[in-house]
Amino acid sequence: MRTLRRLTLLAAALLPALLPALLPALHALPASARPPAATVPAPPTVRRLNVLIVLYTRSFSRMLAPAQVARVHEEVAEFFDFYQTHGAGKVDFDFSLLQIDRELRRDEVSEVAPGKYYLARENVEAELVARGMKDRKFDEVIALYAWNNANPDDATLAYGGGAVGPDGKFLGDAGFNSIGLFAWDIERVGQILIHEVLHNIADMVSRSGMPGQFFNADEMSRNMAQLLAERPGAFLPRFTDADMLAWAERERAGKDSYPWAMQLVYYAWMLERTPKPSWDALHFGQLVAQRPATGDLRSLYRTIWISSANDSAFFAAIGDTAAAIDIGGACAPLVRRTYTQVDFDGVPVFSGTFLAGWVRFPAALWVQQQRPIRVDLLPSCGARPRESASIVQQRVAWIDAPASLEVPVARHVPLDVHLRLERMGDSLPPLVSGGQLSASAGNVPLVTSFLGDTGLVAIEDLGLGVATITVAATAPRTIVHGATMRIERALSWGVHEEKSPRGPMMSPVNVTVQVREHSPVRVAARAIHHGRSVPMRALGGGRYTVNLDSLPPGLDTVVVVATRELGATAVDTVVAWVQPWGYLRVPDSLVAPAGVPLPPLEVRVRSRMGELTRGLGLPLVAVADGVAVPLTEDSTGAYRAAMPAAAVQGRIIVASLTGNFPRRVVAYRQAAPVAAPWEQATRTPPPGAVDFAVARKTDGAIAIDGSLDDWQRIPRLHLDAATAAVLTPERPRDPADLSARVGFAWDDSTLYLSAGVDDDALTTGDGWESDRVNVVLDLNGDDTPVTYASRNLQLGDWQDDDLWLYIRPFPSDSAPPQVMRAGRTGHARVRGARAAARRRAGGYDVEVAIPKGELPQLGLFVGAVSGLQVFITDVDGGPPTELMWHGHWPYGDDGLEWHLGDLGRLIFVDAARPVPR
Repeated sequence: MRTLRRLTLLAAALLPALLPALLPALHALPASARPPAATVPAPPTVRRLNVLIVLYTRSFSRMLAPAQVARVHEEVAEFFDFYQTHGAGKVDFDFSLLQIDRELRRDEVSEVAPGKYYLARENVEAELVARGMKDRKFDEVIALYAWNNANPDDATLAYGGGAVGPDGKFLGDAGFNSIGLFAWDIERVGQILIHEVLHNIADMVSRSGMPGQFFNADEMSRNMAQLLAERPGAFLPRFTDADMLAWAERERAGKDSYPWAMQLVYYAWMLERTPKPSWDALHFGQLVAQRPATGDLRSLYRTIWISSANDSAFFAAIGDTAAAIDIGGACAPLVRRTYTQVDFDGVPVFSGTFLAGWVRFPAALWVQQQRPIRVDLLPSCGARPRESASIVQQRVAWIDAPASLEVPVARHVPLDVHLRLERMGDSLPPLVSGGQLSASAGNVPLVTSFLGDTGLVAIEDLGLGVATITVAATAPRTIVHGATMRIERALSWGVHEEKSPRGPMMSPVNVTVQVREHSPVRVAARAIHHGRSVPMRALGGGRYTVNLDSLPPGLDTVVVVATRELGATAVDTVVAWVQPWGYLRVPDSLVAPAGVPLPPLEVRVRSRMGELTRGLGLPLVAVADGVAVPLTEDSTGAYRAAMPAAAVQGRIIVASLTGNFPRRVVAYRQAAPVAAPWEQATRTPPPGAVDFAVARKTDGAIAIDGSLDDWQRIPRLHLDAATAAVLTPERPRDPADLSARVGFAWDDSTLYLSAGVDDDALTTGDGWESDRVNVVLDLNGDDTPVTYASRNLQLGDWQDDDLWLYIRPFPSDSAPPQVMRAGRTGHARVRGARAAARRRAGGYDVEVAIPKGELPQLGLFVGAVSGLQVFITDVDGGPPTELMWHGHWPYGDDGLEWHLGDLGRLIFVDAARPVPR
């Protein structure tokens, strides 16, 4: 060993002296005999897809404010972050933005079903071509368009988003999807983008010769077993693999749907399991060197196309450091913004940040620049740029003409048409002078002219009926978008409400009226709301509209006043229903040490637009340990309640008695139980609150034997002449003449109800002249004051989930009680119902059990809410006496008027825990 070491050291000492002599000999060797040369590894590559975001900021139904435009770009940043995280090293997106500020008219959006609309690629392709997008080889086009389901045309989005292609039929071979903005929850936009682009990628993979290589985003249940085989425990800690396989079976059967957090696991797996060679083999996009490491600054949009009439644009960047932008020597910092992906019930799923801000450009640069404006992205003002983007101005105009118009049947009727520049946010953008106008009805040219900035179309006698006018214009160095007009003859004068306005709270509610007239005189319309007069916008055809913002929930009235040129005035009152609709924010848990009550539960309410609300006084309740506790709102908008928990640990269900608020769950834990007066919490709600009753879950089945012993710990409503409304002229003499205690209970298969009625003269029989217990249910809890066309309803006008149960306790001396139902389909016995009644001194007791199969729309779970009315009928041989629990429905010669829009509420609570002593 020592000899070998000495030889090695000797060779090392001689090598520097021998190397010059050896080099020529080495070069003389054949190539195959030479030692391999050192190679430099190729830089890692990624498949980059070129994506165009098309943002329509204005439509016939909505105009986005700057803050809403910024919110849209936040959703794009969320979408981008998901693909950057789960496609890292394999796929990347290069975004560009085309902002379109002209009005998107209803006739430019495809009507895919009656009253249902979707912006299809066929609707936008010609415009994109006119704006120079055809030759830019986009792999994907995403159209985001301003929308509000509350609009003058009663046009509703057909679906949240829809993806098609690429299939060689759009802008060369680009994929397409579109999403309506602010029709529902803005938080859904990023989620829909993530989902729909997966469909486009699947088509790209298939068209690249790899069918089946990329899974379908709609087939989560079908692929669940494979997902769990490849990634055991992927849904932990919330759900085990067995939980997810069972969930998939329920979803296949249509009994459940996946929360967003679950869907994200599936979508991430789809991206991550697709191998890099498959991404490299795509026939779409480019194979390019990967960008620098995460954290380096990059622009969200490589190029922004925008109308030259705007003086600012929204600029966004991705990165973990501070950033600023420099444009024409003017530098401004970008603000770090935080976004949060939330689940369908408002629970946060993940958060992230990006850098953004509105950039106002120096006037001289903005107006006079003839080439793209360069925007440098840098860590701070004065630092070297990290990346550059460009903003391209386009001079774009659109024809402002009424979509429809009523005119008299006469010759040479002049119609005003305006040519306006695109500009974001203005209700009346700038006018364009010097254009040339053309119009035609079918193939028949019409007489046109431009007088300054106003165009006049001379309508010839087109005859009776309806004609469609096509209007076009040209202007120097301007892209002009044309329009169509629908012309029809006039009708009679007056203001007519088109439909009952409705919409979610804190969102715009549209009020549209029809002003019909014989002559083409001008009309001005205005809406008077809470003393404020708001001008209404003319839509043409005698229609006028206005959006009223930030209305509180409940009924509201708007007075519409229309005035003709000669002073004639017409007035109409429009009743609007603002739906309680939003999300509840609750703490994750409540914790208390030994001997200390739980801290107060605090709940906040967000509107569907994500805004925290204040002063709405919503009827929120918290359910725990068999108790339903009303929450009280304070001046800050927080709803609070002290929870009478009677166990060491459990859960609190927070729900709203009205509207559409997903239930929320709060876990609680106490070191030791604290005694609480749980029965007291179920008594009458505070003044001004919504009346509600409690249906408590039973620990075991209730014996239907006519005895009320099983109901001692179940809260009951008390009705007598002092606590309930007397509907009829005949009044009870005292509680012994007529009073009642009515209770509700449930288990997983049955709804139970009981009534203990004090009645000093019992009238039996199976007809209407007999004593009865009456319960009215709106099983879905969705009836409102404007649900029905009239207040006094016939049975045929009821909704399918509206139900009147009436129980005749003693149809004869030997027969069991009759349990009858009435509703849209008429009167019938309740099949499968069990009932028992007992006479007693001073009255009777009755119990009823109704199987769930007879009430398929009833939610038998903790926190479920149904509409409820209870009234007791007492017939003592003369006119009946009626006691009603909630409100006071009119009672006339024809009997009771059914005001189903005015109901209390029945809330389902869990079983009562024993109260500690």
